[in-house]
Amino acid sequence: MANKFLPLITTTILIILSSLCGLHCEYDRSLKGDIIHRLCSYTNMTDQYLFLKYQENYWNMVNEMKNDMRRSKFSVREVGDPPYRIYLFSQCRFDLSASECVYCFKSLQSVFSSCMPAKGARTYSSDGCFMRYDNYSFFQESVTPYYLRGCSDAKAKDEKGFVGLAVNVINKMSFEAPKKGGYTAIEGRRHGSNLVIYGAATCWKTLSQDMCSACLSNAASTAISCLPSTQVHAINTGCILRYADYDFIIIDLKNKESDILMKCTAIILAAIAVCSVLIIVAHYGTKNVDKLWGIPILRTGLEMTPGRVKLSSWFMQFEYSTLERATNVFNEFHKLGEGGYGEVYKGTLQDGREIAIKRFFLSGKQGKQEVYNEIDVYGKAQHKNLVRFLGCCFTSTESYLVFEFLANKSLNCILFDPEKKKQLDWPKRHGIILGVADGLEHLHNNSEGPIIHRDIKAGNILLDLKYRPKISDFGLAKLKSYDSTSIVGTL
Repeated sequence: MANKFLPLITTTILIILSSLCGLHCEYDRSLKGDIIHRLCSYTNMTDQYLFLKYQENYWNMVNEMKNDMRRSKFSVREVGDPPYRIYLFSQCRFDLSASECVYCFKSLQSVFSSCMPAKGARTYSSDGCFMRYDNYSFFQESVTPYYLRGCSDAKAKDEKGFVGLAVNVINKMSFEAPKKGGYTAIEGRRHGSNLVIYGAATCWKTLSQDMCSACLSNAASTAISCLPSTQVHAINTGCILRYADYDFIIIDLKNKESDILMKCTAIILAAIAVCSVLIIVAHYGTKNVDKLWGIPILRTGLEMTPGRVKLSSWFMQFEYSTLERATNVFNEFHKLGEGGYGEVYKGTLQDGREIAIKRFFLSGKQGKQEVYNEIDVYGKAQHKNLVRFLGCCFTSTESYLVFEFLANKSLNCILFDPEKKKQLDWPKRHGIILGVADGLEHLHNNSEGPIIHRDIKAGNILLDLKYRPKISDFGLAKLKSYDSTSIVGTL
């Protein structure tokens, strides 16, 4: 009897203790919400109807961006028809927590209302978030004549020592940040004195490494021109560089976090001890201990049944840091597309191999089921006309599936492009038709049971350099049975 309730008891105790840990582990960093930069464009909209539509599109996009800002502290949107198409961008400094980023983002939303009917505007908060809108795509801009230099009135007492150390910190940030995914934080100390300078540099995630480097080099020159000011904000079109003589970034929470970590560690160890005692009691109290292993296995935040875990022997489990490096921290420049499930990015591994990374935003049972289906199908069916699955990575909130990269992308990208579709002569089209049919035949007559794709469309047919087709996206696939009357797929 004890063993029957063991999973419930241990899970309940862990949840209670984790909640207690959460209560002790939260810290608060008060945010001021001060706007240190706001620039409205000099060009206004003259048509009242179009202005109202522009404003409506802006607020619709702002509401859509909130989840992105909480999840990844970054978001881009665009909507409407030229010349009144609106482009919107927002990003938080890397050291802000998710809740801090959302708070900062909300503080900027209403600032633009006072700029409209201006066609564009940009603003930056002292808390570390930036927002911009315009009527053209500015996502790849790094350096323009528009920049802000905020130099404090306070000057360093030890001018010579401060200037020398500040220049080193500024130059180091502009050199390191592009190589570290677009952000870095530095604590510079002068040996033999109490002089300390703190710095942080951030590039927009839409920029490439070279563009980030160019932007920060420009911002570094701007910041150096402020010396010997003890605090500086240098805000360029695609980056922000800041230094100060006090600890303004999350580094100043090191001591507090250390105490928090010790408390949480003690609570977790207590939880483990209690659960261990319960397991021992259950072991000696009953004989059916094997039933314990019916509990779903937890792997870095994603629940996987034991049957699915056994599949992991045939594919690679990537480290999250590897995928970050491959995509330059999931830079928008590398995004291939997005859908209701999440996003797809192009990445390059250290050995030069190009990969496609499918990034799921898990939400409930349905989201997890699509991930399971993809892995199950690729474990049961491998064929020249099915996209090749390389591996996966799981975090506490997202999962990533890694595939071979196909240079010609999806069939619909070519079919519905007036110029590209000219590349598809009849022999190529005939080859695509036969290849897709061959891939489906393999799925339907699979030795481990039929697999029904249930969402065949041009967008799920990928093409390699020689226009050979490969079927992808098995999130809706049904395994082993034709017994389904439900309607799924895309109309």
